[in-house]
Amino acid sequence: MAFEQIKLLVQFFYSPKKAASGVLDHGSFAFALICSLLVAAAVSVGALKSEADAYPKLVEKYLAEYKASPPALPPQIQDMEIDAEDPAAALPRDGVDPRLRVIASRRASREIGRLYFGSSWRSLAMIAVLFVPACLILGAIWAHLGSATTVLFRDYMPLLVNCLFAWTASHLPVAILWYTGLLTSPLAIQASQLAGSLGFLVLSAFCMESVLGVGFGQAFGLAVAGVGASMAGGM
Repeated sequence: MAFEQIKLLVQFFYSPKKAASGVLDHGSFAFALICSLLVAAAVSVGALKSEADAYPKLVEKYLAEYKASPPALPPQIQDMEIDAEDPAAALPRDGVDPRLRVIASRRASREIGRLYFGSSWRSLAMIAVLFVPACLILGAIWAHLGSATTVLFRDYMPLLVNCLFAWTASHLPVAILWYTGLLTSPLAIQASQLAGSLGFLVLSAFCMESVLGVGFGQAFGLAVAGVGASMAGGM
């Protein structure tokens, strides 16, 4: 049983249409859920390791800038008391105004935050709560598959299982690269996330083609629309 599920997952890398059809017939929700959670955990751990490595380097980089050209202190921190629990307080002291360390710390946190599009856990939740229902409702309207309620009750679980397989396959390389620390540059980190997201978009289209019985072009359009609806609903 497990070997068959692993075979279906691997098949998404070289024959996604056949893999989606196989998942529709033999895919296990439990296997898809466990695998997607494991990949999400690996991605999250890798992101935390990258953040922990990049944070002090960015703080020191910004402090070097501030030493050369001290910035104007924002009004809200001009008279603030430095909290000993602030992450900046743990950095080496070298005569720099502690308030500049706070500014550098906050700037580094914002810079790191921009490297990541969103947590993997949030992505999985959005697939289940927003993406799959949106694609089914839009498919019912666009492809004339029946009433939205009927399509949701009939195809929600098959499409969810397929999409979890697709998300796992598209983000497994990202998880490996991040967890092993092979990606360190901001550009590489962002590029890997973009590749994973685009990979899921394409693979989910194969899933919808199989589950809904529509053409690939229409399925891809539904996937794009579903991503847009998910982003709008997740704001």
